Amino acid sequence: MPQPTPLPGGAEYRSERRHYPDGTVREKRWTKLMFIDATGMPQVQEIVEIIPPLTDGIVPKDDDDVLFCTSCTALVCKSMHSFQCAGCAMTYCFRCRVVVPTEDGDVGLCPTCAQKVKTPMLVRIIRRLAWGE
Repeated sequence: MPQPTPLPGGAEYRSERRHYPDGTVREKRWTKLMFIDATGMPQVQEIVEIIPPLTDGIVPKDDDDVLFCTSCTALVCKSMHSFQCAGCAMTYCFRCRVVVPTEDGDVGLCPTCAQKVKTPMLVRIIRRLAWGE
């Protein structure tokens, strides 16, 4: 059965409250706007937002994409604004990441591992273990 054509000027709203393991409650809102554009063509615009937003401002497609920074416990989206430390493999946000320069290029480490690493040789060993380089 074909779906009915949305009427121009119409809007649909949906929202869900989600409880995250850090104890915060966030609302995920979906808004669908139907309108006629300047060329006379019907358009549909979908907006998804999280209130209050995640620390990095990204709206994840799925709740499984939300991770916690091990250092500052901020909620971040795993697809863009989180990384695994090359030393301990824990998840950190980009604000907590420490970039350690080496002869082979920069390495992203967590604050704890960055304090432990004092020489480029140790960073090279960590890169080989973590990435097989």
